[in-house]
Amino acid sequence: MSQYFRKFMAKFKGYVPGEQPEAGWIKLNTNENPYEPPASVINDLKNGLKDLRKYPDIDANEVKKQLAFNVRVNKESSLKMDSIVVGAGEDELLDLIFKTFIDKNDRVVFFSPSYGMYKVLCDIYDAVPVEIPLNPDFTIPEQKAISTPGKLMIFCSPNNPDGSRVPNDLIAKVCETFKGIVAVDEAYIDFAEDSALGLTTKYNNLIILRTFSKSYSMASLRIGYIVSLNRDIILGIRKVKQPYNVNMAAQVAALAALKHQSEVDETIKKVKNERNRLVGMLKQIPQIQVFPTESNFILIKIAVGNDETNQKINQKIFWELKKRKILVRTYPERPLYEFQRITVGKPEDDDKFVQVFKECLEIGLSG
Repeated sequence: MSQYFRKFMAKFKGYVPGEQPEAGWIKLNTNENPYEPPASVINDLKNGLKDLRKYPDIDANEVKKQLAFNVRVNKESSLKMDSIVVGAGEDELLDLIFKTFIDKNDRVVFFSPSYGMYKVLCDIYDAVPVEIPLNPDFTIPEQKAISTPGKLMIFCSPNNPDGSRVPNDLIAKVCETFKGIVAVDEAYIDFAEDSALGLTTKYNNLIILRTFSKSYSMASLRIGYIVSLNRDIILGIRKVKQPYNVNMAAQVAALAALKHQSEVDETIKKVKNERNRLVGMLKQIPQIQVFPTESNFILIKIAVGNDETNQKINQKIFWELKKRKILVRTYPERPLYEFQRITVGKPEDDDKFVQVFKECLEIGLSG
């Protein structure tokens, strides 16, 4: 059957998601919110699913209307409905951006390491991936960001896997110099201290992407949204968007969450407080380096010897954790094979993780 596939499929490597085990595991590998949505949201969802024989709202207008009420672009102005496109999670939103703007051999600039779907989409759309390596501390090399040409540049802020937020002044400089579209993936922005959303009032080549998967605890429902104050960008994305792309359940749940925003905010606060507590516990372990984060995950590096030694210890810890039904995210290739990414869990799960991690570290150090 291979003769019928597109030629690129022979070498194409799809995105590899984090493992999804059965119940009974401490799951700290896929950056999911450890808390369910508020009970009020669940109740609204149950009550809202009444007529399943009909197609959902083609443009998720009620969700957009509530977003326009909830979200402020800056102190002076709220978001407008005609500045929003709702999609089936950020992965579809990224796909829509590629579908709208990227032709064969167009250059797509992004930073590495970061979210793996950027490279995957380049392969699917036959674009040229231009990967700019991050500095050793995961900061962006500013001069390269400002001077590298392309059709599309993608920032992940906070960045996955380290959790650092891209400074707004750097995004602004790139918007001023880059002769293309600048997209800022803000999947984890609700756990951070600032956003690039306000920059959309100044730069008409800027697109912001957000999701309900993380802070709103709705990863299973797949819903997110794009913001741009450039009318042509919004109309172009809407033109290539599939009709009825966001199912009714996702729309009802997102609308309910936005109407109960104060309760969602309490959950976000709990996650941020627990993140800070977990960072503090991890910093007490002298054999690892803990990186600053503004997200709901923490990146650590095994730091006891040379690269090869650290890698072996890291892999040993991963498998020992897995034997004990604890999952974290590890990486098979440079530059991350000495690292683990740990999703912030509930306090009891994080306490258990730290305790078991120390035990597994001792096993790793002993060879």
